[in-house]
Amino acid sequence: MIISRLLLLPMFFMFVQCMSFSGPDPVDSIASKTAKLIGDKYNLEPCALGGSAKEGKTSVIIVDFEYRGSAIDFVKGRKMIIDLVKGYLTEFNQQVDPNNIYCYPFDIKNVNIAIYCKDPFGGNYKSPYISIIMAGSNKISFFIDDPNDPFKINQFIDEPYEEALKKIKESTP
Repeated sequence: MIISRLLLLPMFFMFVQCMSFSGPDPVDSIASKTAKLIGDKYNLEPCALGGSAKEGKTSVIIVDFEYRGSAIDFVKGRKMIIDLVKGYLTEFNQQVDPNNIYCYPFDIKNVNIAIYCKDPFGGNYKSPYISIIMAGSNKISFFIDDPNDPFKINQFIDEPYEEALKKIKESTP
């Protein structure tokens, strides 16, 4: 009798724990849906999603997208990443419950968004073409593959986010 109770007790706790499982984090779900929606809008494919938390609330979201098309120069790449960040933040902030995130509204300090640039067949662009464009921590970064080492990527340009916005405004007629 005691042995059967000892065997049933762990099963009972396992059942209770499973019953109390609340499912996926609502912020993760919104971040994922936003990535899909914004990816569709800009013809990019979301390929990775992550983040971090402070005090039990989401504080940073990381979203990676894949671009397949012609090579991108710095002017086009800058505009692509700025438009993507603005679109993502606008949509995310409209959908998320402010009580579930560490600071509201999210801005460039709370996201890390990258675009991995591929040729139309899925191959990586090589130097001198941009292979990765990244926005986060209040800056925009461009990376190119190292021409001497196929397993190495070099940071080519690193500029403050506000400076990138200014360059876009100056180049827009």
